[in-house]
Amino acid sequence: MNNKFTYTFLGNQYVLEIYKTSYINNGNLAISAVISETQESFDILTVNVDDLPYGMACLDTNNLPGIYEALMEAGLIYETGFTMKSGFNTYPVALFNVDELPELEVQN
Repeated sequence: MNNKFTYTFLGNQYVLEIYKTSYINNGNLAISAVISETQESFDILTVNVDDLPYGMACLDTNNLPGIYEALMEAGLIYETGFTMKSGFNTYPVALFNVDELPELEVQN
């Protein structure tokens, strides 16, 4: 599976790679993005809310406008039709093909 996609943020275009990891407090899926060319960390694309079923995550559309659409266009997520509220924000819940995503490897 290709884990790369193109995302425009603050007028700059990035080719990003996504990796799976999890939130330590509840095991929810977390998706991290790195810049493909340099392997530098870009951002965490998800927000941790209530417990979610396996493979589902809330995308941080509040801080990363257009991220949902970019991932959909690249075929990296499936639409669920669900949203979750956290504070004043509502986040779309996306389904990832988790079994095909590479694990995030933390480097020291």
